[in-house]
Amino acid sequence: MREKAVTFGKSSSLVGILTEPENQEKQLPAVLFWNAGLQHRVGPFRLYVDMSRKLAEMGYLVFRFDLSGKGDSELLKENILEKERAIQDIQAAMDTISQKNGKDSFVLVGLCSGADDAFPAALRDERISGLVLLDGFGYRTVGFYLHHYLPRLFRWTPWRNFIRRNLNYFFRIGKNRKNQDMLTQEVYVRDFPARSEAKADLLRLVGNGVNFLFIYSGGVRENYYNYKNQFKHMFWPIKLNEKLQVEYFSEAAHTYTRIKDRIRLMDCISTWMQKHYNSHLKNLQKD
Repeated sequence: MREKAVTFGKSSSLVGILTEPENQEKQLPAVLFWNAGLQHRVGPFRLYVDMSRKLAEMGYLVFRFDLSGKGDSELLKENILEKERAIQDIQAAMDTISQKNGKDSFVLVGLCSGADDAFPAALRDERISGLVLLDGFGYRTVGFYLHHYLPRLFRWTPWRNFIRRNLNYFFRIGKNRKNQDMLTQEVYVRDFPARSEAKADLLRLVGNGVNFLFIYSGGVRENYYNYKNQFKHMFWPIKLNEKLQVEYFSEAAHTYTRIKDRIRLMDCISTWMQKHYNSHLKNLQKD
C-alpha cells in the first residue's frame, strides 16, 4: 500500500491522507475517516491509522482527513453552522475521491462527534452506502435506568458519593458555589436528534439500501447506553437484520485505549465490510 497527502475543498484548504491498496478493486466503496472531537485525522491513539491500513490490505481505498479548522485544515471565514460545514467537508472529500479515483460509493466511519456528522451526511448524499457509527446517537430506556440504578442500591460507594455531593452543595455559598458549578458543567454536550426523528431517518436509509454497523462502548455506559439489547428497545419495532447490525463492547473505553479492545473493534468492522462488500464483489466476478 502507499499513503500520500491530499489537499482539497475550497481554496485547497482541507488536508487528508489517502491510503491506497496495492490491488485496488474499483467496485469496492472508498472508506472515509475524519476528526473525533478535537482529535485530528489519526484518530484517538492513532486508531484511524491502524484501521485505514487494515482496510487497505482488504483492497479498500481509504481517506482520512481533517475537517475545517481542525488538525491541518484551514478554517475559512464562512457564515455557516459547524454541523453544516462538517457535512460540506465530507461531501468535498467524496467529490475529490470520485474525481481522482473514480469512486461513486462510500462508507463513512465516525466516532462520537464523527458519528453525529456521518448520519446527517448520509441523509443528504446518496453516494453513501454504509455507515459505521461508534458510540453514535442513543436514548435512555426503562432498561437503561434499571441497569444504571439497581446495582447501585446495594453498594455503599454510590450512596456515599451522593451524600457527599449534596452536603457540599448545601454548604457552598457565594462565589465558591458559582465557581464549583462552572467546574462541574459539561464541556461538550452532544445534540442528538429527537428519537422519533432518528427512527424515521434510520428506516428511510435502511429502506434505501444503506448498511449500518452501530458499535457502542462501555465508555458511554453512564450517559446513555449500558446494555446489549438497548438498541432494540430504543427503536422498537425496528428489527436487526442484514442491513442493520448492532454491537455492544461493554468493557471497551470510548476511545478504545486497550489493545485487545482495539483488535476486537477492527476485526468487527473488517468482518462487516467483508460481508457487505467483499463478498458481493466476489459474486459479481463469478457472474
